Amino acid sequence: MKTKISVLGPGFITRLSIYFREDEPITDVLISDLATHSLKSFVKTLPDTVPVSTLTDTYHFKQTEHDTNFKSPKIERRVRLYFRLNDLEVEEFLRSKKGIEFTFIGTSANILAKQQQIADFIYLLTKDKKIIIADLIADAFYSPGTWKVGRVAAFPDNTINCSSLVTIRTTREDGFCRAVTRGMSSFGLPEISVKNFPCSNRDNFEGLVSAVAQTLIENPFIDQNSRLLIELKKIKNKNMRHQYLQGNADNALLTTSVKLKAVQPQEGDNHWHQLFIAFENPDYASPQEEAHQLVADLFGFEETHMKTEHDEELLKASENAKKRLPELRTLFNKGLEPGYSITVKAPFKTPDEDNEWMWVEVTQWTDERIEGVLLNDPFGIPDLKVGAIVVISQLEVFDYMLNKPNGTTEGNETEKILKSRQ
Repeated sequence: MKTKISVLGPGFITRLSIYFREDEPITDVLISDLATHSLKSFVKTLPDTVPVSTLTDTYHFKQTEHDTNFKSPKIERRVRLYFRLNDLEVEEFLRSKKGIEFTFIGTSANILAKQQQIADFIYLLTKDKKIIIADLIADAFYSPGTWKVGRVAAFPDNTINCSSLVTIRTTREDGFCRAVTRGMSSFGLPEISVKNFPCSNRDNFEGLVSAVAQTLIENPFIDQNSRLLIELKKIKNKNMRHQYLQGNADNALLTTSVKLKAVQPQEGDNHWHQLFIAFENPDYASPQEEAHQLVADLFGFEETHMKTEHDEELLKASENAKKRLPELRTLFNKGLEPGYSITVKAPFKTPDEDNEWMWVEVTQWTDERIEGVLLNDPFGIPDLKVGAIVVISQLEVFDYMLNKPNGTTEGNETEKILKSRQ
């Protein structure tokens, strides 16, 4: 029998806050009375007196005022995806001047039951009131109604939908993207991160991080080689299983294994233990090649190859695209926001001296030199793989795509012409 290593820590921490949209009569006595009935696993303590390492189940709270130690939330720094609020609630949230901060600390035993108690307690405290609820670790925001749907109902059949308590933040670093969870500490588990992946493949890598998080929440063990087996069909939570199995390519294996290594949190991360997904297989020419193969195994990867002649219409569209390249270079070097990426189409020589035109995501752009990640699987170049780090000249670029956070794309006019001819 193979040795398994638990990554479950001895305890957990959950930090929540409620922000008053109007003056609401929530007194310390009301909170304590409700907690006596709802937080049966927890003992009340005074604020700032219990260290995180204490191996008992405790909670404390403190009222906050705008003119003392209350920190007004900065909405522009948040990812709006995690605002389960309507526009009016957001507006009133920004004007909030009072709140109550809660900290829950406990052992890792029966964590799901304890998180259910916390979710129920917060809902009973805030229902029918004009209040905003914030998960200060996951950086997610709710009304009492969306809290009930997203958090109270997140524990069906003694399982957990990790997306209800865990968020994923993606940022750009040195031309690539990095994704990291926030909220795994609520389960006594390490936060999960992955870095140096193509930003245009953000959805798949966020899906990978989510699958790692969900797998560890359901079974917090890795093997003696620090590898974790992910099997999407065996995910216990039916909502997450359905989400993972939806929309994959036909060749998806729906399973893979990842190597996890301890790493220090970066600035802006949750200050908690963290494991990152490592790509260190020497059989691949770059970490990006291995990373691509891993997500391709899990979610699938398909593309079509088209042979065509560059006629006058295509060449004219290409010339128009090339005129935009200097502006795109400037835009890239100023620093793209998360969700943006620039890809360019360039020729690669085949063994028979023909050209195979493929897309490259830009990771560096200096003068006419472009370095990036190959996004296509070569059809006629045996020694080149999708995910390879390649260098091309701006002078060779045939077309471009500027991918935007809202899912729209600028450019790729030559592809549109080819598709119109089919």
